Amino acid sequence: MKIGNVEKPTFHAFRSDFLMLVGQITGMQVKPEDGWIEISNSEIRERIIKEFIRLMEERYGFEIA
Repeated sequence: MKIGNVEKPTFHAFRSDFLMLVGQITGMQVKPEDGWIEISNSEIRERIIKEFIRLMEERYGFEIA
């Protein structure tokens, strides 16, 4: 399925993008089974969420709610 002219991301692509971003921001290698609370502190987790939302809007043209 497409969103405009862009292919809709699969769950696996979405997850991979998220994990890659977490790794970039924290400098840690993260796995899907890692606990969210265990990943840095609340300020860094908030930064991750905000940056991921911005990235998805930029890449796919849709807003995550």
